[in-house]
Amino acid sequence: MNHPLQIDLPDERYQAIATLAAQQGVTPEKLAESWLAERQEAELIRQITTPLPSTFQGHYRTLVARREAGILTPAEHAELLQLTDQVELFDAQRVELLITLAHLRQKPLESVMTDLGIGQHMHE
Repeated sequence: MNHPLQIDLPDERYQAIATLAAQQGVTPEKLAESWLAERQEAELIRQITTPLPSTFQGHYRTLVARREAGILTPAEHAELLQLTDQVELFDAQRVELLITLAHLRQKPLESVMTDLGIGQHMHE
């Protein structure tokens, strides 16, 4: 579905856009649409590639290591479960953003993940 969008611009700004559009062989509207799509993609990529805070990752890994060593206390176990939920939510949100980017690029999700160098375990 397409929706019209009208933007009032000063003459000098419109002329600059019209000149750029003509150089690229497109209409000013198509050029603006392209810029908006590029901005949307850049923002999605920024959000997708933003990692969990390093302090969170460090603490999470410490608790995982303590669990693997068999020295995790009950309180630490409860904390690890809570942090695991947060990691899973973070990853789920990132997958939603990746799906949006895949739709925008009209490419399979796996292809977009490969393009961005994202593996199965995104929080590591």
